[in-house]
Amino acid sequence: MKLTKKKEIDAVVGIECDCCKKEFLAEDTFEIQEFFHIKNACGYGSIFGDGNYLEVDICQSCMKTIIETNCGNVDNYIKESEVYE
Repeated sequence: MKLTKKKEIDAVVGIECDCCKKEFLAEDTFEIQEFFHIKNACGYGSIFGDGNYLEVDICQSCMKTIIETNCGNVDNYIKESEVYE
């Protein structure tokens, strides 16, 4: 017999870009799938503080602008698809 327990959970209903502040609702499937979710543990000597966490969500349009503005042509950074196992 399965034992069950009712739980309340938070459901993601959308994502807000940390750069442009535009909100994308869950119905914006393709935009949501293309978000860049960056989470990094900051180490010793980090300008963000040792032991802190850096977490950011960036939409694909803002990421394209960031790359083009700071790194040059975005096409230089697009590689063939790789399968990660």
